[in-house]
Amino acid sequence: MQRFATTVLLLVIVLAAPSCKKKTPPRIPAPAPRAFPPAPAPAPAPPPETKLEPPPVIEQPVAGPEAAPPPSVSVEVPGAPPPLPAKPLAPPPQLAPLLSAEERSRYAVETAASLARARRRVAAIDQRKLSGDQEARLNRIRTFIEQASLLRNSDLVTAHGLARRADVLSRELDESTQ
Repeated sequence: MQRFATTVLLLVIVLAAPSCKKKTPPRIPAPAPRAFPPAPAPAPAPPPETKLEPPPVIEQPVAGPEAAPPPSVSVEVPGAPPPLPAKPLAPPPQLAPLLSAEERSRYAVETAASLARARRRVAAIDQRKLSGDQEARLNRIRTFIEQASLLRNSDLVTAHGLARRADVLSRELDESTQ
């Protein structure tokens, strides 16, 4: 009896084993491309009908060479954007941090000192022989000095940052060219 049970158990295992195997989906070949006749070109839509009236004829008396120019006639096109205003718009306000009087004074002093040091170093570096890269760096320092000088009265924070950059870059260039 035990042999019969073992045989039945083995038979169940053998029959059940293939069903546990991971099945791969059957491969379906891609359909062959079909040739379609070209679609007919759509008929162009007729342009929308607009009735334009001829401009009014304005008769002016014939005068000498100093006659007034004819008045300008404006034609409004439907769907066109409105004309721009004649006056230019004011530039948007500049956003800048609010500085106390003490901070403003400190920034002004530091900016002046940084600019003075950078200018002194640039004058000394100008006397030396420079490579192309060093000359480009010197020109960048000069640009920072000019920008900082221009902005000292209008944007002290930006001028301070530019002056510090010019100071640091001029010190590095001075050290690398000695």
